[in-house]
Amino acid sequence: MNKIEVFWQTYLNLEKEAIDLSKYIFFTDEVLEKQGNDLVPKPCESQLKTFSPYIADLLVRCCIQIEAISKELYYANGGKKEKSSKDLYFDGDCLKLIDQKWETHKKVVMVVAPFFNFERELYGKEPIKL
Repeated sequence: MNKIEVFWQTYLNLEKEAIDLSKYIFFTDEVLEKQGNDLVPKPCESQLKTFSPYIADLLVRCCIQIEAISKELYYANGGKKEKSSKDLYFDGDCLKLIDQKWETHKKVVMVVAPFFNFERELYGKEPIKL
């Protein structure tokens, strides 16, 4: 099995775990609040404060995969630092090179899934603050 297949299989496993988690936590960015006789959508920020060791572990494993893939892409696209270098940083060196090559800062990610209930468009807006 080559590295691409390993990364893809790992991604599918992480995706499945996130989908399974959505069976127990209703992922949403809006809630409906009653105002007079109407229901008005309001931002839902309380989920940002949800914590569990399982979710923390899932996030760490996602970050590990992002780091591993970014380092593979760094070397595949002309990265100059040696693989054994202790001063190679995925969030600086690797992601910087990837962004220069593919302008990832201009990309928009759309989460489209029947089990995630995201309504707000956050592109170009300030992130939600805890």
